[in-house]
Order: sequence, then C-alpha cells, then structure tokens
Amino acid sequence: MTEITFTEKEFFIPKESDKIQRDKVFRETILEFAIQHNIISKNVADDWQTSVRKVYTITNLKEGKKHTFTVGEINPFNGFLILAIIYSEKFYAVICLNSRDKALDCSMISLGHNSNIVMFNKV
Repeated sequence: MTEITFTEKEFFIPKESDKIQRDKVFRETILEFAIQHNIISKNVADDWQTSVRKVYTITNLKEGKKHTFTVGEINPFNGFLILAIIYSEKFYAVICLNSRDKALDCSMISLGHNSNIVMFNKV
C-alpha cells in the first residue's frame, strides 16, 4: 500500500536559498525540462504553484530492494544531486543535476505496492 504523508519542510531547491530565485529556477529550468521530456503538460506547468505536486522524499520497494530518493541528497542510481521530485500521473520524476556537465538528468520511478511518499507541506 502506498502511504502519503506531509513534511513541515518548506519547498526548496538545493543551492537556491532565495525564494524568488528558487521559484524562477523551478519554473524556468525544472518545469521546462519536464515539459520537453513529456513528464508534465504545458497546462500543468502554467499553473505550477497549485498543480505541480512537489515531493520531498520517496521510498520505494522494488524487486525486494528499498530505494530512497530525497531532494537535496544524491540519487542512489546515478550519483547526481536531486533538485526536485515531481508527480506525473503514473510515475514520479526525480530531476537531478549531472555534476559532470551541469545538465539536468531525469529518472522515472513507478510506484511499488509498498511506497512511502512525503510531500512538501508548504509552497
């Protein structure tokens, strides 16, 4: 069973402490990347403050192994810093910064039956 809870943490993007800059990076970089890679639609991105479900952490049990993805930590599959996790109807997109070439990278996670999801409580 998938369990969804909320954290008291305010939404953030690693290395962006200013809220205005954080929102700009989220809108202009992360959401544009998500649109280009068919993760979310342009309509969802246009109403990003209310439509885009921002996830803080996901713990997923797949093939008997537990994997945790948390914003601000390292993606266990590719070793890149996790900038954002967003929900896209049937899967979650873990968007990372590739430390080698500073490009964005994305891992898609389909939820297993024993997934735990922690959403950001505040925009």
